[in-house]
Amino acid sequence: SLQAGAQTGTVSCVVKDLYLSQAIPGAFIEFNGKDTLRADDHGSFVLPVRRNESMLVFITAFGYAPKYAMVVNLGLPVNIFLEAVNYQTNAIQVRGLYNGKNLFKTPGSIATLVTRDIQRNNQIDLQNTFNLLPGVRIELRNINTSARIILRGYGNQNNINGIGYKAYYNDIPLTEADGTTNLDDIDFATLGRVEVFRGPVSSIYGTGIGGVVNLLSEKAPDGVTLRQSLLTGSNGLFRTTTSVGIGNTKTNILFSYGQQKTDGYRLQNYSKKDFWDMNATLYNSPRSTISVFAQYTKSNDALSGFVDSTGLINYPDTSELNYIRNNSHSELESIRLGLSHEYAFSRLLSNKTTFFIGIQEIGQAISTILTKTNKNTFGIRSAFIYTPRIGNVDMRVTLGMEGTKNIIYQKSYNLNNGALGSLRTDLELKPMQWNIFSMLELTLAKNTLMVFSASSNFITYDNEDLRASGNGYVNQSGFRVFKPLITPRWVVNHLISKYVSVYSNYSMGYAQPGTNQFIIAQTGKVNDEVGPEISNTFEVGTKASLFKQSLNLDFAFFNMDVTNKLVTQTFAASGGQPAYIAFVNAGAVNFTGLELMMNYALLPKQGFISLVRPFLSYTYNGSRNSDLKSDNNNNSATKDYSNLRVSGIPRNVFNAGVDLEAGNGFYANLTDMFQDRMPINLDNTVYADSYNLVNVKAGYRHSFGKDHISKFSLDVFWGSNNLFNTRYAQFVLINLVPIGGQAPKYFTPGPRSTLYGGLTVRYLFK
Repeated sequence: SLQAGAQTGTVSCVVKDLYLSQAIPGAFIEFNGKDTLRADDHGSFVLPVRRNESMLVFITAFGYAPKYAMVVNLGLPVNIFLEAVNYQTNAIQVRGLYNGKNLFKTPGSIATLVTRDIQRNNQIDLQNTFNLLPGVRIELRNINTSARIILRGYGNQNNINGIGYKAYYNDIPLTEADGTTNLDDIDFATLGRVEVFRGPVSSIYGTGIGGVVNLLSEKAPDGVTLRQSLLTGSNGLFRTTTSVGIGNTKTNILFSYGQQKTDGYRLQNYSKKDFWDMNATLYNSPRSTISVFAQYTKSNDALSGFVDSTGLINYPDTSELNYIRNNSHSELESIRLGLSHEYAFSRLLSNKTTFFIGIQEIGQAISTILTKTNKNTFGIRSAFIYTPRIGNVDMRVTLGMEGTKNIIYQKSYNLNNGALGSLRTDLELKPMQWNIFSMLELTLAKNTLMVFSASSNFITYDNEDLRASGNGYVNQSGFRVFKPLITPRWVVNHLISKYVSVYSNYSMGYAQPGTNQFIIAQTGKVNDEVGPEISNTFEVGTKASLFKQSLNLDFAFFNMDVTNKLVTQTFAASGGQPAYIAFVNAGAVNFTGLELMMNYALLPKQGFISLVRPFLSYTYNGSRNSDLKSDNNNNSATKDYSNLRVSGIPRNVFNAGVDLEAGNGFYANLTDMFQDRMPINLDNTVYADSYNLVNVKAGYRHSFGKDHISKFSLDVFWGSNNLFNTRYAQFVLINLVPIGGQAPKYFTPGPRSTLYGGLTVRYLFK
């Protein structure tokens, strides 16, 4: 039961989003079997309950699952938490940019994945869920590791993981100070909510031209619960998760332990992972909320390498010979800790501060190189929010800062048939990135929102080369303070009617060079000229919720110019200095596209079927090189790629699906994902083929209990990914150059048709 209260005879309650702890305005409350109330704009309402007595209430709100809750008056305020559903989606609250606003009133291209979306597949192959969103693509270099997220086509040009976007996990930045993002220690099976902001939001989050991804761990349901989940499937897949949860008006704590393994679908392709995590939120008072997150991950993933186009079609289960000879693999041991405190000084002023640390030990053997890395991360994010009203204008002022620092020790060695060879590199890296941000929101006449925001961004790189000197040795040490970069953003959102809105925005973003790109290898000198890539984006869009919010529509058109693209330039020897190659900012690329997302929810009040939800998304990306050359030498060997398509980006992506639920507990999910062919080299002469992936899942879900309180719940399911056995690449290396007359190995083959089945049981102790 939910315990709280106010004065004798009444109890004050607030309806909140389970994951965001934000008030849900306008919720409907039924009690005494016939009486009704409606929560105000702050989610608050008062119930007539005597001291030490209880009342069963039924709460509904657009965008959220209806819920029965037992309210007990113990003289304290009551929090009642609702979980979002994936229909009436524009009514769901958003955490990231504009707290307290739903998707419909939030300007910009924002998509959410709620628990129902995440459970549409087996939960560990998250690309099958993420890739249904417009403008979003996850690619995996290996079966369950080395994921990179590409937003609006930006982020795959360097063929490494996680470039050009910012990621957070329970308010903890996953993106390192050098702008790279590694998701290998994230347990996708325990995610409860995901928010994706497409397009630059550097004005609030710092680095990231593609956008921002917020990952939130699942929350405990009401009461003291024990949950056991089991998943098994093709290629030796086995996953078990044990969770213990405590959920009430004052506390939400969830402990989870997961074991996951698979033999893989290729040679040298096994994976084994262990996850421990705790996600706790303590609602100390109406003014104070403390959140604690702790995670430990240990994993060992074999690496298979890549195949050429012939291997993709005829031998997708093979591995590169050097990867087998050297037992190529990636070992990871990781700890992440985060502590957040949100405090309301008054109704007008509040602050949220998050401290975080991370420790990672990574051993990675790739082909003929072994790299050992010890990475330490720490930082802080803090924001003050002030919400005055001046005349008829509601204002919201945000002022904050975020800082991240890494201390990284990294050594690499030669490998030959599994035998350790000579030392290649010995580096100590200390990148640091921090920013100061501000945002002003003005609500005019209750139907127009104007937002002005900007951040000042500071980057420092400190590399120390610890190798012993010798013949041909060039020390790669260097220190660089980049010029501060100011990134503005402005937004206008207007409500044409109660359920139709239009918006436009301009935003500037940046993506800094890597720690290996500001030192000139041949001379060991710092390259003081190289700087971040810069983006300027203009976007217009509309959102609509029609037919009692059953039909939800989101449409966006964007034009993003990325300048200062990094290319190489060769400099001739002079004055005793050898010839050298350096990165320079000399290219320009244009990303123009449109994104569409639609879903319709039919909720019959009678009959066998209780939900029919068809949905679709479409992405068009007409990206082209505005001014891009193979190098900045401008000689006879220089190739001009201007006006050609940007490699690695499909022109069209279309997704469709349907969710079905029956009143007796049976359900089914069907999705079809189409990706167009795309060029994968700079001169557009080699293409990756188009493909269709069909995934299906069906199951039975039921809760057992009395008085509308679930005592025991059961979910049994079966599914198939890539139902029709399509041959496709789940990861593509781009812009490779043939060596020795051999065709480049561009592709990581995707799994062939797989089956899986599982069971989840949950028991409520009290």
